[in-house]
Amino acid sequence: MKNKIKILIVESQDIVVLDLQATLLNAGYDDVASAATGDEAIKKVKELKPDIIILNYYLFGRITGIVTAKQIKKFYKAPIMIYSNYKEMTKIINELKDCLNKLDSIESCITKVKYDENKKLSI
Repeated sequence: MKNKIKILIVESQDIVVLDLQATLLNAGYDDVASAATGDEAIKKVKELKPDIIILNYYLFGRITGIVTAKQIKKFYKAPIMIYSNYKEMTKIINELKDCLNKLDSIESCITKVKYDENKKLSI
């Protein structure tokens, strides 16, 4: 069963993007795009209008994931799932009150995406 949910992955490491895309595709999400930097993510959000944004805290380039999320939230309303392997990011992520905090596995991200889909993509 294919989902009509558009997902944007914002991640600087190609191997992580490929893994996350494959996992989402296997779960039935076939409209998955990616961006490698915060600046590219902002452009792609305007262009693609994703339903969910999965964003790594650590990004290559000029701006971090948190700054990227804050800038996107100024002009676009969609759930933003920030993920990281770093437990200390919780305090920083908490300042973005309507962002999702995923410090877990890709599978956990998919579980949250499915939950949001059932709740009409609200947080």
